[in-house]
Amino acid sequence: MARWKLNQYLADHNITAYRLSAETKGQLSRTTVYELARGETTRLDLKTLDVVAATLKRLTGKAVTACDLLEVADDA
Repeated sequence: MARWKLNQYLADHNITAYRLSAETKGQLSRTTVYELARGETTRLDLKTLDVVAATLKRLTGKAVTACDLLEVADDA
């Protein structure tokens, strides 16, 4: 099962979900960002992934890939 690991990324870089939301400059709602951070979103939207990655790159100065934000776990 694929899942978001945004919350861990944010914690590792000392960024709050609130700050991430604010820094998207209205491209993502605060609710969307909080749902992503809590791992409650089950559908991947590529535009959302792009906005999150670009915003985090701007905040950290480091490239952000899908592997930084998502994981595929074997739940068997």
